[in-house]
Amino acid sequence: MGVIQERIFMKLPDLLKKKDAGSSKGAAQANRLKSDVMPVLVFCTVTGMAGFIALMFCGHTAASRVTAVMWMLACFLSGNMTGFLFAIPKNSAPAQQNATAAAGGQQPAAGNAMPYTPLINNNLIEISDWLTKIIVGLGLVQLREIPGFMYSLATNLAMGFDPPNKATDDLMARAYALIVGYFILGFLFAYLVMRLYLSGEMIKADQKNYSGLQDQVIEIKAKMENLQSAQSVLGQKVAQQPANLPGAVDKEAALQQLKAMADEYTGVRIADYSARVQKKQELTAAMANYAADQQITKDDIIAYNKTYHSDGLLIALAMLVTLKPESGDVDRLLRFGVQIRLKHVRYVTLNAIAKLMESKLVAAPQINALKNLIAAYRINADPSLLTKCDEVNSLLNSYQQ
Repeated sequence: MGVIQERIFMKLPDLLKKKDAGSSKGAAQANRLKSDVMPVLVFCTVTGMAGFIALMFCGHTAASRVTAVMWMLACFLSGNMTGFLFAIPKNSAPAQQNATAAAGGQQPAAGNAMPYTPLINNNLIEISDWLTKIIVGLGLVQLREIPGFMYSLATNLAMGFDPPNKATDDLMARAYALIVGYFILGFLFAYLVMRLYLSGEMIKADQKNYSGLQDQVIEIKAKMENLQSAQSVLGQKVAQQPANLPGAVDKEAALQQLKAMADEYTGVRIADYSARVQKKQELTAAMANYAADQQITKDDIIAYNKTYHSDGLLIALAMLVTLKPESGDVDRLLRFGVQIRLKHVRYVTLNAIAKLMESKLVAAPQINALKNLIAAYRINADPSLLTKCDEVNSLLNSYQQ
């Protein structure tokens, strides 16, 4: 007990540091929000309230005061919208990164090209970019028309201040002050809050989504590499397995045993992906070893599968094709390949097709049939199977016998 207590007390400072780090991170974020955004809120609130109080003395009736408040909100929100559009942060797309690298004289090699980076929907960023350019462009082109437009707005507002609808100089001055002042106030409020706080939160959210997508891609690649590695190890094991050559082999009994092993394969139900693939690879290796040991041929499996259809039997057939490709194997796979339902069996079948192309055993008339088979495998396929379909389809497109 003394040793255990000593270890606990030794780790206690580290645990407290981690807890303090988490709390200090939240406190730092709160302090940043308080120090950056709070002055903006105070300034805009005080200025807005001062203008609101002044507006209460502009109108002679309740209706005129309501009109003034509505104009105040309209100008403030219009400024908010403009400031928001001008302050939206931009992100860099892979095409822009490649262009930047090319401008710097850096040409990525074909095998070391820049990876594709998935992007968050940035339609709002593009729209804000278009609108800001339109606003600035129209403002410069129609610069001479702005005073007349402002005069029209101020006149309408000033006439709303006075029940007899008289736009006096005094009311016109108040109208100009309300329109210009609250538009600028709304612009500054939205722009500063967006730049000081919301931009950082948007960037953090995008980075979080990017990292999540990248983690999924890395996980899928790792699964594919594990599956291919296991497939390679499986091939080596079967190739190295010495075959027993007894004088007589009970072929029917051997096929029945192979069918039992195939049923065990199709019955694997393990939630964890890695454990499920490992178990299926072990059973596949056992079936391939057993078929080689009992001198079960590819045609034996095809004939037996006509009576007892099983994806487990077909994966044994695909493994025999991969280990010992020969003429006629393409027709064997095409005959029953479309009946395969399990994704793992489809994956191994695609490996067998790739091996046949490598051995130059695919005839030109068979290419379209193989492409149709790959198209069928795409239905309800997971990312790893889709990638394998793309790889084999590319091999077929560039295949020359």
